[in-house]
Amino acid sequence: MAGDLHTFLLEPEAEDVDLMSDGANTGEMIPVGIPEKPARRWKAAAVRVSGALVSIAMLPVFLFIALYIYLLVFGLIFPGVSVAGAPVDGLTTLEAETELQRIWNEEYLISAVDTLSPENAWLVDPGDFGLVVDAERTAAQAFAVGRGNGLVRNLQQLAAALSSGWELSPIVA
Repeated sequence: MAGDLHTFLLEPEAEDVDLMSDGANTGEMIPVGIPEKPARRWKAAAVRVSGALVSIAMLPVFLFIALYIYLLVFGLIFPGVSVAGAPVDGLTTLEAETELQRIWNEEYLISAVDTLSPENAWLVDPGDFGLVVDAERTAAQAFAVGRGNGLVRNLQQLAAALSSGWELSPIVA
C-alpha cells in the first residue's frame, strides 16, 4: 500500500501530463508537467499575500529597533529629549554639554526687579547670583534617557520621547 501511494504521488499518470511540440518540426512531443489545480494556486497566493501583510505590519517594529540601535551605536541623545525647552536630541554628550553651556550659562539672562521700586528692572546674568547650570551633568542626564534600564524599559522611554517628548530640568550647581 505504501509503495502504491509513493508511486501515485511521484509518478503522474499518462493522462495528467501535457505535451508540447519541441518547436523544431520533428513532431516530437515533450512533457510540460502536471497542470496546477486552481486550489493550489489560491493557497499559494494566500500564503504570498499573508507573508506580504506580515512584512508590512512588522516594518515599523524593525525601523523602531533599527533607530534604537543607531542611537546606541553612535552615542546620540534620543529624539524628543530637551532640557527646559532647549532641544538636545540627536547630539552627543559633548555637543549637548557645549549647547547647554552656551544657552544657560552664556546667553540666558534674567530680569532683576527692585522690589522697593518695581519700575527699576534690568537684565542680569544668573551667574551673578550664583546660579550656574552644570552643563556636564545635565548633558549626562539627557544621555541617560533610554539607557541602562533594561531593554524593554529603554524601548518604552524611546517611544515616549518620540511621541510626546522628554523634558528634563537643568541641574544647577
